[in-house]
Amino acid sequence: MQLTTVCVKSGCTWILMVVLLAVGGKAAPLLAADKLVIGTAYKVLLSTPAQDGMLDRIAKEAFRRIGLDVELPYLPTERSIRAANDGLHDGELNRVAGMVALYPNLVRVDEPMMDFAFVGFTRNDAIAGGRWENLKPYQIGLIKGWKILETNVGGFPHLTWYHSAEDLFRGLDAGRVDVILYGKLIGWAVMHDLGLQGIRTVDPAYASRPMYMYLHRRHRELTAALTAALAAMKRDGTYAAIVDQALAPLKRSVGDAKR
Repeated sequence: MQLTTVCVKSGCTWILMVVLLAVGGKAAPLLAADKLVIGTAYKVLLSTPAQDGMLDRIAKEAFRRIGLDVELPYLPTERSIRAANDGLHDGELNRVAGMVALYPNLVRVDEPMMDFAFVGFTRNDAIAGGRWENLKPYQIGLIKGWKILETNVGGFPHLTWYHSAEDLFRGLDAGRVDVILYGKLIGWAVMHDLGLQGIRTVDPAYASRPMYMYLHRRHRELTAALTAALAAMKRDGTYAAIVDQALAPLKRSVGDAKR
């Protein structure tokens, strides 16, 4: 058994836990448990206001297996990651690798939450996927705070910035931009919710990356246990069951969605 300290905004709590139980899929026994706040920048499919999205459920189960409860409030992309880095939240749900270089108060949970395809959405049949440079001649819409997009197209000449996914897709629908950049699965979900028609996904993806949960450094003691819990969920079928259930309605309404 291991005695470890978990610090939350209200102070520090001494927790006694059997780390091996996190791997076995059962909740680790705790003398006390606190509810952590893990921010999310998603409002559809992956996270929802009811906190029952695909990643919401994966995160809740992973924390349950180490004996902790979690809340997953929404904030816009840039504000959410800053809240985690500044310690206003206890972590961030789903970001690309390398965020520690930009936000040094964060530590990464090393088992990926998901693989994420960064794609274009457009009505222009001439726009090609695969290479960021293919986008350079076009008016591009994107959301502030998506670091991989800012890094790869931030220097392009024709950029329009949006604050929400809904505004991003409405901008494309209204013809204000030629192409928008967003995640493939959640983009399909936004189009479904907004009832948009005639918009295609630009394939192949411009990038596909594993995505990770990050914790504020005051919780670095939890990263190993959460890594083990997520890996165990993938081995025992829990992860796949959550993903399949979450994607089933999208597959029916949009097509053959691929994880």
